[in-house]
This record gives sequence, C-alpha cells and structure tokens, in this order.
Amino acid sequence: MKYNTTPITNIDDEVFIGGFAGVEFRFEPKETRNLPTDVSKHLAEHLIKKLTSKAKGKKEDPGDPGALKGEILGEEIMTAEAVEQISFKEEVDKHEKDFKEWQEKKKRDEILNKDRALENANKEEQKND
Repeated sequence: MKYNTTPITNIDDEVFIGGFAGVEFRFEPKETRNLPTDVSKHLAEHLIKKLTSKAKGKKEDPGDPGALKGEILGEEIMTAEAVEQISFKEEVDKHEKDFKEWQEKKKRDEILNKDRALENANKEEQKND
C-alpha cells in the first residue's frame, strides 16, 4: 500500500459527510473506516468541529477536542510500503522509454483509425453502387 492507515469512527448519532481533496466521504453513525492517515486526520478535524458546533447549539459542553480526537481516531497502522528510490538518470531513461512506447501506440492508433475510415468509405461506396 502507498499510505499508512488510521481507523476513523463517526462517534456522532447522525450521518457525517466530510471531504478531502475533492472526494466526499460519508459515514453512518458509529461507522468505522480504515482510511489513509492524512485523510482520517483531516476528516477527524471536521467531525470535531461538527460535534462542538452541535453541542454549543444545544448549550451543552462540547468536551475537550483532544479527547474527542482520541475517540474518533484509532491507532495508526504502518501499512505503507517503502517506495523505490531511483536516480534522476533512471527517471530520464524511464521517461524516454515510456515516451517511445506512447509514440508507437499513437502511431498504431492513427493507422487503425485510417484503416477504419477506408473500410467505412469502401462500405459507403459499395452501398452507392
């Protein structure tokens, strides 16, 4: 896996919807999900804001945000795998290789498109005869 994992639990009795990097995450009440750590921490902050705002609206003590965070987030699980480090020269070599493959694929696609166009033109010509 690319990321470490941190469980996050919606400790509220209502649905919680939070967002991260343009992606929406919906949690049913008491639902726990195992998400990348950065996502879990970000969503936890939003859930804490929701809970404290909700409590203040009801004139209740919202509780200590640090304690809420402890209830919401589980222990981080080290699931990230080491990423292979390559030199800049290796990156450039890989880029050139990938570009060559992309160029060849593009050329094949263009040939296929021309073949299809000729085939369609021949079919139209046969219909008109």
